[in-house]
Amino acid sequence: MHPNRLLPPYLPALLWLTAAIAWVVLVNEGCLVVFDNGGLALFRSDQNPDRLIGPAMLTTATKGITHAGSGPFVLLLGASLVALTWRRAGRAGALKLGAVIAIYLLLIPLLKELIGRPRPDWPVSLVETASLSFPSGHAARAVLIYVLAALVLPMLTSASRALTLAVCAALALAVGVSRVALGVHWPSDVIGSWLLAGFWLSATWPLLRAELSPDPPRSGGS
Repeated sequence: MHPNRLLPPYLPALLWLTAAIAWVVLVNEGCLVVFDNGGLALFRSDQNPDRLIGPAMLTTATKGITHAGSGPFVLLLGASLVALTWRRAGRAGALKLGAVIAIYLLLIPLLKELIGRPRPDWPVSLVETASLSFPSGHAARAVLIYVLAALVLPMLTSASRALTLAVCAALALAVGVSRVALGVHWPSDVIGSWLLAGFWLSATWPLLRAELSPDPPRSGGS
């Protein structure tokens, strides 16, 4: 096969990766300080830095939303997607989907250690944290798992593609915004996470798509 025929499916992954690397360079060079500080200031006031601007229930709701990107929740959802895939599309597709999720989840803490960015020192963090800042694990996990859900569920069930996509996109976006609102991530951490997820999804989805068909082609023989 001519090399040019292999390039188009992976061109999006290359573009996402280029954007992610460029974003990390901007972060490390301190080019996004004004952007980051301005983003954090949108959700707090100097008079009440220990709560979000708005009604008290908004702080509680935001803490609830952020759990949709937590490790245990994402693992549970990922395991459910793998189980559904195994049942509807076979073992091969389920194992590949599981590998895509697992490798990505292992990649996030490695990148945190490699980049070594500290958490914001203002405003007051409204939830406890124990790791470095870039990329945001919650935001990165949320985009991966909810986009995968939006792609997989309509293929294997009767779920509406448009509705599933809308719900999953809203959840992924809400988790990312919640991390900034709670004061545990810079806005650039969240955007970097979205770029990372975009790269991983665009690189792996072409390999998964054929396997996740409800009636995948079968080779001859027993």
